[in-house]
Amino acid sequence: MNDFRSLFRALQLDQAIGPDQPGYVNYYGMGEKYGIADDPIRQLATGISFGQTEGSALHLVSGQRGTGKSSELLRLKAMLEEDGYEVWLTNLEGIFEHSEPIEIGEFLIGAASELIGHLKLENASFFERLGNFLRTEIDVEREFKIGVGPDGFQAEFGVAFRSNPSFREKLREKLRARIDAVWRQTADYVEQLAASRCKRVVWIMDSIDRLSGRYDNAKAVADSVVMLFSLHADKLRFAGVQTVAVVHPWLGSAVGAAMQEDSATFLPTIRVRTREGHADPDRIRILLDIAQARQANVFELIPSPLLSQLALMSGGDLREYFKLVRNTAVLAGSRQLQPPLTQSVIDKVLSDARNDLLPLADDEIQWLRTIAKTKQCNLPTRDQVLELARLLNGKYVMNYRNGFDWYDVHPLLSQIIDEPAAGQ
Repeated sequence: MNDFRSLFRALQLDQAIGPDQPGYVNYYGMGEKYGIADDPIRQLATGISFGQTEGSALHLVSGQRGTGKSSELLRLKAMLEEDGYEVWLTNLEGIFEHSEPIEIGEFLIGAASELIGHLKLENASFFERLGNFLRTEIDVEREFKIGVGPDGFQAEFGVAFRSNPSFREKLREKLRARIDAVWRQTADYVEQLAASRCKRVVWIMDSIDRLSGRYDNAKAVADSVVMLFSLHADKLRFAGVQTVAVVHPWLGSAVGAAMQEDSATFLPTIRVRTREGHADPDRIRILLDIAQARQANVFELIPSPLLSQLALMSGGDLREYFKLVRNTAVLAGSRQLQPPLTQSVIDKVLSDARNDLLPLADDEIQWLRTIAKTKQCNLPTRDQVLELARLLNGKYVMNYRNGFDWYDVHPLLSQIIDEPAAGQ
């Protein structure tokens, strides 16, 4: 049972590991072993390195949740640092409420605040400037009393910004009329900070793609993301800084030519099956190697054929794969089973995972059937982008790429969508 417990703990769902940590598998860097021709992270690092050292640039990274973006950003950081860059890798998940729309003013303030915390800067002049700006130009203290002096303001503003929805909404309203001024305040500080460093600077903004909304405001949240990276993309460029931002995989479909990025990097789901639905043993080997790197005796616990089955039924999504293996470990532990496990355990885990994706509405089943047949997510109207986002976020649909993008239904749903709708 202790081995199953350690396997469960080794496959953390929300803990990214980088190339300098045990358990990391650089499957892009070992592409020949796995039948992978290109390394998108190396291409991004090369493009940044080839760019001008002065000026500004905006590079967008996308991919479904579960494609290992945060881990690959750690590899990007290591590669750029080896090339002589200073890299600011900030996780912006904490600067916004996932279920609320985001606007450029609050985004800039939150991102700068997170950067200051990441760099452990004390008495940051940004907060002194911001405090004076909010008090004198938009009179924020009429409704909220915040701090005295830059230190007090920094602490109290940070708490209010993160935990007080009323404060965020009222601040958002006041900032709308002064967007350019807020951007200039933020840009001046970031650019001066970059100019003070002895190295070229790359600022990586991770986890922006966590914004998702609720069932009742998903469109408003999605629209705010589209605005952020279309109308206001220029405000994410800072002189002397190369900005790398992690964005939603559907953003390109929603924004189109209005998105003026310098480069776009896509991390696809690991293609464990072909377009015809056949298992790809080379890509399945990636997932098995990752499990073995995290837990050396994993094949003694779950025989290789059964672990391969979990890899295939995950659709190649690392997060889904980790969940299936962790659920297998929990089931084995709860039943006090002795390794190696048998097919009946895997059948139970897969059945439970399939039930978690159900029920499906009739129109969802019809669209999933079309995707399974055409391997495309053809959108009848632009408004359908939001529905595509929901399917991608929920892992009902997997986004693959080999030469071009194509899509397929989650393997666990294949049996369901093959049945007549009346059987649901």
